[in-house]
Amino acid sequence: EGRGAAALEKGGQISGGGGAGGGWDSIYENDQSDKVNNLELSVDLFKTATEITGAEWPQAKTFTSPCPTLKVIGAVSKNMIAREEL
Repeated sequence: EGRGAAALEKGGQISGGGGAGGGWDSIYENDQSDKVNNLELSVDLFKTATEITGAEWPQAKTFTSPCPTLKVIGAVSKNMIAREEL
């Protein structure tokens, strides 16, 4: 791209006029808008996009740990939750 020597002289950085010029100062944090944080709207948009595109999603899987300690903790937790719901 014709910038090899110039990039080497600048430690590999690509300089630009701000924005996404490639330097550390071009990266900044944005606050998310309320539209993005609206769970109901997000779900509706996902369902609509899935319908429009005809996308098919695999069923969600629940993974279980082969670790015996975690199996015991899971069983105890399940029983405690069942008791609380009575």
